[in-house]
Amino acid sequence: MMACIGARPRERRGRHHNRPLFIAPPLTQRALIALFGVLILASSSLSAQQIDHERTRYLGDGRGRPGCYAPLEIVFAGKAGGTATVEILSPGVALRRQVSVNAAGPVTARVPCRVAADSKIRVTLDGASDEFSPEVPARLMAPSYHRIYAAAFAPEAANLPASDTLVFDAFKTDECFADWRMFDGYDAIVLLNPGDGRLPAGAQRALLEFASLGGAVFIAGNFTLESGLPALPDPTTIDFAGVPVLRQSCGGGTLYRVAYERIAEKPADVLVAAMRRHQWYGGSEAPAGAPATRGAENPPPTQYLEVGDRRAAAPSLMVYGLVGLIALTCLLAPLALDRLKRGAWPAFAATALIAVGIAIAGANQSGPLPQVQVSVLELASDGDITARREVWLVPPAVKDVFTVDLANSRLLPRAGKPVTGWRVYTVDLPLTRAIAQRAPVAKFENAYIEGLPFRDFAARARVGETALDETGARLVDWWLEVNAYRGRKAQIVKVGEIEPLAAWPGTETVIRGGLAIIEPR
Repeated sequence: MMACIGARPRERRGRHHNRPLFIAPPLTQRALIALFGVLILASSSLSAQQIDHERTRYLGDGRGRPGCYAPLEIVFAGKAGGTATVEILSPGVALRRQVSVNAAGPVTARVPCRVAADSKIRVTLDGASDEFSPEVPARLMAPSYHRIYAAAFAPEAANLPASDTLVFDAFKTDECFADWRMFDGYDAIVLLNPGDGRLPAGAQRALLEFASLGGAVFIAGNFTLESGLPALPDPTTIDFAGVPVLRQSCGGGTLYRVAYERIAEKPADVLVAAMRRHQWYGGSEAPAGAPATRGAENPPPTQYLEVGDRRAAAPSLMVYGLVGLIALTCLLAPLALDRLKRGAWPAFAATALIAVGIAIAGANQSGPLPQVQVSVLELASDGDITARREVWLVPPAVKDVFTVDLANSRLLPRAGKPVTGWRVYTVDLPLTRAIAQRAPVAKFENAYIEGLPFRDFAARARVGETALDETGARLVDWWLEVNAYRGRKAQIVKVGEIEPLAAWPGTETVIRGGLAIIEPR
């Protein structure tokens, strides 16, 4: 029988002592026990010295575009080696990357992180983890026609004059990012005097990926694309601020090239003029609204989305077999019991075992997979390079978040407001192949389509009076509302036989339809 601490001591016959049953350990033992407890608690989280939170920050001179991704530099200051798993968390999305921290001194890792107060970083190393929210940049760069937000790369950090119309984040050429998602919040990327184009491995592809999704890359100096990258169409020459500039389309965006000597005295003037053309300059006030940006206009508003009909999953052959076995058992069991006058219990037992076996086999059969419904918007210009912007509707049965391995995937998802309980994501996929099956529908120019105001055309499309199906009608309605007042020209093309470029694990991808927007610039 055990006594609890603080209970009255038992009395014993004869000589007795009022000794407590629990004897407090000496001071040294208590200190060791306390130290052991502290070590156990510390083992569940990374040491504060492992992540230098003071030096971990967004790059870019304290600037960032809200809702878009920007380069975040994480500094590992501890001496412990190994491979750390870095997770960049935002609502409904998790980006993941492995980082080796075996160097003797501090190790830095640059990752794309969404500029928002609810973004978090989780670092896991040797089973221990540290989760924190990076400090949001102090100067938030909202989209504006009157102020271009660019990243400039030069052999020495570019020292360009700041103005009301052009704002630069300055980097060295060898710091150019190899992940296009770090360029996400910029209007343009500028390479000044790159020489032979000595960029880090993967940086050239990242620049083309950024351009294919509608960005502008401005190159001043000699530059040659490395082998293995998609070929660009032949350039055309356009005069900007009195300087001839070569222009090459790249999916939904553009590459501009010019000799560095021609713009050395006025790089900002030439760049601003080029960007005015690239953005199809309009007024920020109604009805045009703010210029396009991936973070602000995506996903589309819920009024342009609707959950489509769900296809019934066909039963597997195993299901038919189990149904037949149940019918056969129910037919034969009564006959066997009727014939057995004595010792009927073996037949009862056999019937019970067969029923249990059928139940176990049925329980192991996988039911129909949850269906993720995907609508595809293809962005293109001159040439064969395209990019995709897909809208994913994820059913409530799927509980996990959209996880992307940064090393093995180039896509970027963004979560939006749910639609009737379904989660909504817009997924950007750069440098994709053009969808082969195409059927031109209409041309858009000066806010008119086929002689109709664009909203009249959209209304007719929604009631089935055009060549577009329901999905195409919703996509074109959304695109027109965003772009119609910006002076754009475009050809609207219906596409078919679309192959999914990505899939959510454990689900079935259902392509609802698609549309291609070809914008000659």
